[in-house]
This record gives sequence, C-alpha cells and structure tokens, in this order.
Amino acid sequence: MGKGPREGRSCGASGSAALALLRLGLDSDNGSEFINQHLYTYCHREGITFTPSRSYKKNDSCHVEQKDWSVVRRLVGYDRYSSRAALQTLSRVYDLLRLYLNFFQPVVKLVTGTRQGAKVHNLYDTPRTPYQRLPEGGVLTEAKRQQLAAIYHGLSPVLLLRQINSGRWQNTLLSNKGKLKPMVLQ
Repeated sequence: MGKGPREGRSCGASGSAALALLRLGLDSDNGSEFINQHLYTYCHREGITFTPSRSYKKNDSCHVEQKDWSVVRRLVGYDRYSSRAALQTLSRVYDLLRLYLNFFQPVVKLVTGTRQGAKVHNLYDTPRTPYQRLPEGGVLTEAKRQQLAAIYHGLSPVLLLRQINSGRWQNTLLSNKGKLKPMVLQ
C-alpha cells in the first residue's frame, strides 16, 4: 500500500466515502506509518482535526488494540502479505467485513459501572448493531438514512460470511506462511 501521498489520498478518500457521518477528527498512533506530512496535509486540506496519541501514554489506544484483536487478528491472523494480489484480496475482505459488522453484528454498550469493594458490577444496554444505533445520534440526514436502508436491504449476512471466508482462504494462499486456522465469525 505504501505511505506516499497518492496512497494517503486514496485511503482518505475511500475511508470518507465509506463513512455515513461527517469526519471531524482523526486520532492515530505515533508511528511513522500513521503520522507523516502527506496525512497531515490531507487532514488540513479537508478540515479534519488530526491528533496523535499522547507521548508516553501507552494506554491511550487500548480500545483500538482490543478491536484489532477481536476483529482484524481473529480474521486474518498475524501473517505477512507482501504481494499486490494479497493487498487487493485483503481490501475486498475488509470491505465485506465492514458491511457485516456494521449491519449484522450486535454489540453491547456499557451504561453504568459501579464498584462495591473489590467487585465491579457493569450494566449494559440491549445488544444492537451499529446500524440500529446510528439514528439515535441525530447526525444522519434523511438522504443518508435512506441510502443506508437501501444498502441494508440489499445485503445477506449468509452471503457476506461466505464471501468473507472465501477471501480469507484466498489470502491464506497469498500469504508468506500459507496457513490458516479455521475461524467462524459469530
């Protein structure tokens, strides 16, 4: 993929097109793969607030790392992909995965957490998909809501899972290791 200006622009443009909301800010790790002049220029030009994580505060990105494990690592593992074909296949898998997770995978949200001595009692709301939670935010226009509804009604979770798993197997053949442990998304 690369870190150059062309790759940065294409990532930013494709990411913005996939979002249903207005992008206000971008928070990243401090690594050079995330912070560079091209990304900074893109954010400045698009009016996006760019904030790197705080120095010497390694717990800033713990939630991102948790999602990395629960989604990315469980799906594609720790293999190294170094070919253009692997990149294209992985991009297709991520596009399908984005649809599957946002439209069909319910998540719970922490409502309250109380501590009684050493015991912590957490109360969660009812599980709902991000697509079901989105209208509550009051940030969707009617046109965007209709567009998302059309996308939702055109999807099949069974077909999406088949396509995701097919892409995973193709990527396994293209990886440098060529091994895949069976995994089923729940």
